[in-house]
Amino acid sequence: MAEKLRLTPYTIREWARLGRLPSIRLTHRIRFDPKDLEKWLKERRWLIDV
Repeated sequence: MAEKLRLTPYTIREWARLGRLPSIRLTHRIRFDPKDLEKWLKERRWLIDV
């Protein structure tokens, strides 16, 4: 996912932790629902060139 968004893994984790990226926390792991991520990307397509 980091490659697709052109972000570092650290940034992905931080954005998820801060609620800037849709995610689900299961114990100490962060999971991402592909449908939620696709919606998030579509809403921000003008910000992120994918």
